[in-house]
Parts: sequence; structure tokens; C-alpha cells
Amino acid sequence: VKSQLEEKVNKTFPVFKAVEFKSQVVAGRNLFIKVQVDDDNFVHLRVFESLPHENKP
Repeated sequence: VKSQLEEKVNKTFPVFKAVEFKSQVVAGRNLFIKVQVDDDNFVHLRVFESLPHENKP
């Protein structure tokens, strides 16, 4: 996930530490993750995991 975010925003993060998360089951699973990216800044990510039988990344 870190490399995908860094590529998307064209920036590197010295710190990448998940500090909170929650999940939601839908037609798969959404993960909502609060990530510390340096001393004072955080990003909020949503990561979708498809169901195993759907064979989607």
C-alpha cells in the first residue's frame, strides 16, 4: 500500500505506520486505515479487498 500511495501522490514518506483501522464488510471488505506519514501528519486510506471467489486484486 505504501508504494502505491507514494506513486499516486509522487512523494515518499519517511514514516508509514498504521495507528488506527476499522473494517466494513460489503461485497468484499473495506479497510479504513489512519497512517502516520511523519511526526505530525497522517493520511486516511480506504483499501478494498474483494471476496476470494471474485479473483480481483
